[in-house]
Amino acid sequence: MSDRNLAEVISHYMGKDYAVVFNDIYKVSSREIPDSNLVDKIKQHLLVYGYQNWLEDN
Repeated sequence: MSDRNLAEVISHYMGKDYAVVFNDIYKVSSREIPDSNLVDKIKQHLLVYGYQNWLEDN
């Protein structure tokens, strides 16, 4: 079952708006704030793969 189909079934069953359920599946509106140390570690790891160049290009 695709994520869209899942959202449709859940929204119908729970009586919730499809878009809200679909966003919840992907945690689009997540309120969880990642640990800053983890974010820094990931950024450092991405530098090897051209992250700095990508930042400068955008």
